[in-house]
Amino acid sequence: MNIRLDDETLALLDECRAEQRTTQGNIPTRSDVVRQAIEAYLRGLGKCPPAHD
Repeated sequence: MNIRLDDETLALLDECRAEQRTTQGNIPTRSDVVRQAIEAYLRGLGKCPPAHD
């Protein structure tokens, strides 16, 4: 899936990603954030996304 975001939204997204840095220094990828957003959207609609192993 490809999505287009404006520069301002990307900058805000990257700022939030950096704030989620783990103690090991890992930053969630943009793909991770998109997956989390889709899962939250589906939960909000009363749908349950498949469980991850």
